[in-house]
This record gives sequence, structure tokens and C-alpha cells, in this order.
Amino acid sequence: MITTPSTTPVATSWHDVVHRGLLLSACAERFAVELGAVRLPDPEKVDGIMRLPAASIAVPASTGLPFVVAEHLGARGGQLDEDDLAAELAAGWQADPCAAVDGAALVLAEVRGGRPWWETASALHGGQGSYGSGAAVRAIAVGLLPRTGIGAVAQLARRAAAVTHTHPLAQDGAAATAVAVALAAYGYPDRRLDASRFLDIVAGQVRGPELRSCLNIVRALVRHRAGPAEVVGTVGNTDTALRTVPAALAAYLRHPQEPDAALSFALQSAGGNRAIPMITAALVGARSPQLLTPRSWRTPADDNRARRAARALGAVAEPA
Repeated sequence: MITTPSTTPVATSWHDVVHRGLLLSACAERFAVELGAVRLPDPEKVDGIMRLPAASIAVPASTGLPFVVAEHLGARGGQLDEDDLAAELAAGWQADPCAAVDGAALVLAEVRGGRPWWETASALHGGQGSYGSGAAVRAIAVGLLPRTGIGAVAQLARRAAAVTHTHPLAQDGAAATAVAVALAAYGYPDRRLDASRFLDIVAGQVRGPELRSCLNIVRALVRHRAGPAEVVGTVGNTDTALRTVPAALAAYLRHPQEPDAALSFALQSAGGNRAIPMITAALVGARSPQLLTPRSWRTPADDNRARRAARALGAVAEPA
């Protein structure tokens, strides 16, 4: 499994951090698709799915948007252009005929048809904007941007989110995810992860009281070594940023040194919400880039896409 490292110490580069974070997130999405909407599956069922070859699991055509954001940032030296990003996301998005159409899908479909993103995104839900978890998933890539301070990461995540999600909760979820991924990638507060300090830093970039309150609940859940059922029963697992991000962070902080265990925890908690294991997987992948992702977990297409994104973002880390 993923927790088997090389027999000798491995020096890692930012390319490795980005590659592992994005690749493991893609692997997690495949497992979540296969698991479906099972509520609190037992660990044995999850373990069985994690042993399936990736090639045997078909994923919806609309997946892979974190790669789009990573490639966008890499091509622009870490800068973001909302108009271009909206067009690139729309080009990379494909409708899933088996899924309900969510807010982000509506925006991207309209963008593809020529309507400005800012006009559609702000009109959703009676003018409130989308509060789903899609922007938080895309923010994984923002957190993998090198040589960027925490405040700048949070602000960039909000801007990237706004092309489809203008609701404050979705923006907070994106900022929190990006900051958490950045902390995992840089090993802050230190390699012996202090969950309380970690959550303090994440909460420091959250503007609204709702998500901050949920992060405090996560703090208590981690302190009391809660299991998936307790996480679902307290912070929930619905496909909103407010529920998704805390559940993903809880899974990561319960097992920050054990990628297999963290991913299994997230899959048990997901209940059909693919964003939870995707964010958790990105966190553990970024924190432990020296560990090898099993070949059976990945497809050549996923691996190549992750390497391409890693090269793009890795180039941002190189001195000018």
C-alpha cells in the first residue's frame, strides 16, 4: 500500500509534492466513485475497493478540474486570470448524464455558450451564489503553488473559486482547503503535526463564523480520536463546502502520518461526496511526497496529467 517508502531516504522536490498531491486526489476520486453513496461502509468494504485496479473503475467525464487550475497557474507563473480560468474550466468540463446538474456545472455550461462567468455565477440560488464543494476541490491546486504565503494562498483560492462559486461559504471552503494543503506541503506547523495549531492557521484565513465553528468541532473530534461515524454525526458530509472541508480535515488530522488510514477514514465518511476523500488525499499526498503511490491505484492518464501539472507548478518554484 501507499505507506511503504523507499528503503533509503528520498530527497523530494516541489515537483514531487505537486505530483503526489494531485495524483493521490485523482486516485481517491476513483475509489469514491466505486464506493458510491454507501452510508458509513465498513472498513473491510473500503479496503476491498482500495485494492481494485484503477483501470477497472470508470470515472465521470467531468473530473480532473484541479489539474486545470494547476496548469493555469503554472502557465502564468503563479498568477490567475479569472476570464481565462473560466474558459479553461468550461473546456475541461463535460456533463455527466447520470448526475444532477449542480451550480458549477450550470456556470460552466453557460460559459461554454459564451455567457460571462461573473454574470452566471452571481445569479445562482437567488443571487446568493453556489455554496457547493467544487471550488474547494479545485483549491487543492492553489495550495500546491510554491513560494506563496498563507494569506496570498487564501486570497488566490477565493479568486479561483469566484468563477463558479460566489457564496461566502464556498469561498471560505476554498480558502481553508488551499491553506490546509499549503501547510501540509510545507510541513507546518512542524513535521510532528500539531492539529490544534494547524486548525488555528486555517481558521485564521476563514472570514465567516460558520466554518470557524465547524473547525472548532473538528479540533474536538481529533482530540477525542473520533471515528467516521462521529465525524458524520457532528460536522456532516453533505456536498456543501461547510460540511465537506471539515470532514476532509478531520480524516487527515486523525491520521496525518498514515496515508492509507486517512484515505480509508475519508472514504468511510464520504457517503457519496467525492470531495471529502479527494481533499484528504491531496493533504496526505502533499505531506508525504516521498511515499510511493501503488501502480494499481493509478492510470497512465492520471499519472501523466499529474506529472504535467507538477512540471508546470514546479517551474514556478525555480528562481527567475
